[in-house]
Amino acid sequence: EAVAGPDALILHTLIETHGEDLKTVAEFTVRKGERVPIVLTWFASHDAPPPEVNPEHALRETEIYWRDWSRQCTHEGPWREAVTRSLITLKGLTYAPTGGIVAALTTSLPEKIGGVRNRDYRYCWLRDATFTLVSLLSAGFREEANAWREWLLRAIAGSPSQLQIMYGVQGERRLMELELPWLRGYENSRPVREGNAASDQFQLDVYGEVVDAIYHSHRAGLEISEADWRMRSRDKIGRGLCLLGQRAPRTLEENSRANSRRSLRTRLQQEAAGFYPGLRVGGNGRSSCSISSNRNGRSPMRESGKCAVRASNLRTPKSWPG
Repeated sequence: EAVAGPDALILHTLIETHGEDLKTVAEFTVRKGERVPIVLTWFASHDAPPPEVNPEHALRETEIYWRDWSRQCTHEGPWREAVTRSLITLKGLTYAPTGGIVAALTTSLPEKIGGVRNRDYRYCWLRDATFTLVSLLSAGFREEANAWREWLLRAIAGSPSQLQIMYGVQGERRLMELELPWLRGYENSRPVREGNAASDQFQLDVYGEVVDAIYHSHRAGLEISEADWRMRSRDKIGRGLCLLGQRAPRTLEENSRANSRRSLRTRLQQEAAGFYPGLRVGGNGRSSCSISSNRNGRSPMRESGKCAVRASNLRTPKSWPG
């Protein structure tokens, strides 16, 4: 058993272990056909250790769970096995208590061995998770899609100016980036990082991602209350874009953190969110969002602070096209 502040680990195994330089080590041989169980369990250090896990039972229960879950896939076609494998990976990136979906389970794996671009991706990017939502819905996994949609509505609650491109799995906003110099990193690729400074970036396209996610949720029949839509979507997306549209957003490429040029995708996602006058969204061709131009007829994109959002004209889910 090992304790460090609020965290504790307990190791169960039949292998003989011993302490060495503040580490637990063992040397053993596994022959063909043999199984050597090693169970490492985390628990809060102020709690009693949890009951010991039977590794064979746990393995069997895990296999049954994933096979049952995979059978829910409604995708048919020659690539069903590959699609199912991908869906399992997406499910594995989901934090079950909240429904948040992380970009990756790792931190500080380098893009290039020995390089410095070693980021912490254990967070929920609205853009990545929205694509995941659409994938889950198209494959019939409505429970996971609904859990993520609920996570989204909780995470983005608040002022439009506070909408972030990414959050923690519980909706955390403060994701301060730290470097851990006492860790050498993968293949000596330093620095090792915890947190991600990209959470402070301003990217207008995330408004379009949010609208896209809510739209696909509605199309799939996931319920959203009128109150949630008015508070977290209509006012946020419409008025927020007019207030924020003049700020220069970052591009999507992480290597341009210091470059604030406006990218094509950002422009398209602003349109998806209803930023431009006359934008038409919906299968029946009627305008889902109405944003008026200023007095001289110029686009609010080019005139700061002079655009007016007619938020009452933004559709609520009842009037969205099927």
